[in-house]
Amino acid sequence: MKVVIHKFKTIEDLTLEIPANITGGNGSGKTTILEAISFCLTGKDMSGSEFKQVYDNRQDLHDAIADVSYFDNYGNEFRRTVAPVFQTSRAGVEEIKIKRNTVCKKNDIAVNDFASEFADFYKFGTDYFFRQKEDDQRKIFIDTLKSRMPDYDIITNSLKLKELVKAQKTAVADIELLRELQKNTKDVEVPEIPEEL
Repeated sequence: MKVVIHKFKTIEDLTLEIPANITGGNGSGKTTILEAISFCLTGKDMSGSEFKQVYDNRQDLHDAIADVSYFDNYGNEFRRTVAPVFQTSRAGVEEIKIKRNTVCKKNDIAVNDFASEFADFYKFGTDYFFRQKEDDQRKIFIDTLKSRMPDYDIITNSLKLKELVKAQKTAVADIELLRELQKNTKDVEVPEIPEEL
């Protein structure tokens, strides 16, 4: 999995392999990277609200673009782009037609939106979990654990455990027998073997 930030606020042309260890000082762009991921997957900010601004306000509006791609493990690309649309008036003056035109593409095919495919993002990628009541947190946690646990056959594994216990008892008995034989072993002088043999 990877995220490619083509342009988002002050970040341009950044590729991150997921999972990534993002570290840095204050103001270095850690939160902006997380906002870009949230923007790409859901079109919303980290709190689940609509983005007020997805570009750096110091830019010319022609450069006021937010463009982020997410590639999953299967090679699918999810790309969300927000950019203004300009038109030229009859007088020849360029003016803004749409300030925030959103284009969503899945594998280079335009779609209405793909946010529903990442519905779990707020459970695991934001503070959604910690804002829930304790019972809801417990349910989310248990459901997540159940979904990630392998199938486990208790009856078969209980039989294997009984066989191991039986084998262990046999091994312990053999060790005790060897210790007893070792105690009874005495130093005895061995007669010499004649050379004629």
